[in-house]
Order: sequence, then C-alpha cells, then structure tokens
Amino acid sequence: HPSVTSNSSAEMGGTVTATLLADGPRANRSPAELAATALHEAFHVYQRRRHPGWSANEGDLFLYPTDDARLLGLRRLESAALRRALAAPNATGSACWARLALRFRRERFAGMDPAFSTYERLTEFNEGLATFVELLAAGKTTVEIPEAEFRAIEFRSRIYAIGPALAFVLERLRPGWQAALEADDKQYLDRMLESAVGVDGQGQAAPCALAADEIARIERTAQEDVAAVITARGERRKVFDTRPGWRVVVQ
Repeated sequence: HPSVTSNSSAEMGGTVTATLLADGPRANRSPAELAATALHEAFHVYQRRRHPGWSANEGDLFLYPTDDARLLGLRRLESAALRRALAAPNATGSACWARLALRFRRERFAGMDPAFSTYERLTEFNEGLATFVELLAAGKTTVEIPEAEFRAIEFRSRIYAIGPALAFVLERLRPGWQAALEADDKQYLDRMLESAVGVDGQGQAAPCALAADEIARIERTAQEDVAAVITARGERRKVFDTRPGWRVVVQ
C-alpha cells in the first residue's frame, strides 16, 4: 500500500492504522518478532486517540544539553542504579535501587531547563510504553540497559530502554499501575515509581549505593565523552563555515 513507508502509522481509508514492513531483510524476522513490532505500532495509534498529551516537543531535541558533563554523569549513574533495580532478586532490592536511581534523576532534572525533563517524561510515555508493550508481547520480563549506557548524544535512544525499565520496575512494586495511569494520564512514570518506593528510604539498615570507583569511572567517562561532543561540534561548524557558495548572514 502506498501509505505504508515504515513501521509507524498512516491514515488509510480515513482511519489511522498501524503499519508494518515485512519485506526485504525484515522478511527474515520471525512471525513472533513481527507481531510484537506490530503491537508496538498499534499501541502508538491507541495512544494518539486515548492519550494525545503523551507526545513531546521534538524541537527540544535541538537544544538538549548534551555538552554538560555533570548532567551526563548523573544520567549514567541513574541508569546504573536502574539496571540493578531490574536485576534485583526481590521487591525490596528493586525498591532500594529504584530509590537511588530516582535520587540521581531528581538531581539531574534540577540542573536542566524544565522543557528537557518534560521531553524525557513524555517520550517515556510515547516510546517507552510502546516498547514495554512490544517486550511483553515478545515474552520479555525486563529490558536491557547497556553497561556502557548510551553515547552522550543518544539521549532519545536511551528513552527506549529507560521508559520500559521504569514500567517493569513498576510492574514489580506497584501492581495495578496501568489502571491508575489509564485513569489519570497526567502522572509521569518516575513520579508513580517515586510514590511506590518513597524518597529517602527511612528505616533501611543497608541502603543501596554504587561503589566509589564506579562513580569515579562514570564521571570521568562523562567528562571525556562531553569533550568529544564539543570537539566534534566545533569541527562540523568549521566545515560548514568554510564551504564555498552563497550564504545568508542575518544580523
């Protein structure tokens, strides 16, 4: 069908319809994989109709602070704690690590313009929950957050892992969270998780903590990665500014 150009959705016969490509290399995917992807896209169609507020302003991508080493370090510390929350053997451990992840997130969001934290939270709804549905359909009970996390500029790609990670931890710690979200879709996933685990974890004999050497390594790598981002950005600007041809200068 001419309207089907990607795994997405399109208006067909006046109806917004999930679309799936299963030709070329995609034809080698199993029917179960294709079905899970189809459900991901069908969930997007459902979201648009039922929860139209779950779409972020993609224009915020252009100004997102990928050149701040402190924010990148906190982002990766958050991911490290959340990865442990997913892997914990019981609900108590998951809650402990989730609480730490949320602490890093609060500190990170406090250092950002609210537009960017809102972007993350809305995209956790949009792409995160669609990916969660896809993973459930494929029989998964968790999502992988890479040990090295994501490149500094891959903050949107990261949400495809962090969104379902929050959902899987909620699945363990707050049964019925989906119905609560359906009834009030203004609740963010991280806020729902925070209400489930609390903020400070009073009464814990041995609160969760990342090792000092791991924190130092994450912060050091964040500084190196941000320096590389800034250098690459300067090089691209230099190439652009020295290209021959006409140009428009706005003063």
